Formats: sequence, C-alpha cells, structure tokens
Amino acid sequence: MILKKKKNHLYLKLERNEPESFGNNSLGLFFSSDLIIDLLAHEVIEQSFLSLLKQINKGHIDKGFCMVILFKETSSIFDFEFLNIVPTLIEAEDYIQIEQIQRDLGASL
Repeated sequence: MILKKKKNHLYLKLERNEPESFGNNSLGLFFSSDLIIDLLAHEVIEQSFLSLLKQINKGHIDKGFCMVILFKETSSIFDFEFLNIVPTLIEAEDYIQIEQIQRDLGASL
C-alpha cells in the first residue's frame, strides 16, 4: 500500500494482493481529507471489498469530504452507483478539485 499526502487530498494505491489487508482498522485514517483510492492494478473488485469502499465513502460524505476511485472499467462492478469511479489520476484530481470548489462556494453563499 502506498499512501501519499498531496496538496489537497490523500492518495492511496493498493496493489493486487492488498485489499484483504485493507481492513476496518484503516477506516478512521482517511476521514480528515479528500481521498483518491487507486485500484488500477486490479481487474475485479470483490463484493466484500466493494462493501468496505462504500463504508469509507459514506464516512467521507458524512465528514464533508469526497472519495474517488481509480479503476479501469465500471462495467465489472455491479453495485457502484454511489461511488465516484474514474479511469485516470488526472480525472480523479479534477473531480476532487471541482468538489472542493463547490464546497467553498457553498460555504461562502
């Protein structure tokens, strides 16, 4: 697992064998910032890991942050409608930047 603090978000990259080790103990770690989870090394996402991603996403939304997942194809994820999934890092960073602008505008109105 690679975890980097970027200027305006956290970047987490999980290799193929790591979703099993990414458990509930890690959930609280990511609630203080917007988060990009890089799953580009994965070809499929197991249902149990998808449930964990949904929990993390809900925690981010509850705290006022967003989470974006890097993944090649959404067609291989059956139940993804509540997740922000994009195919490139540039798109993920753009998505977070737009979310942050919207939050800033909402707070200033």
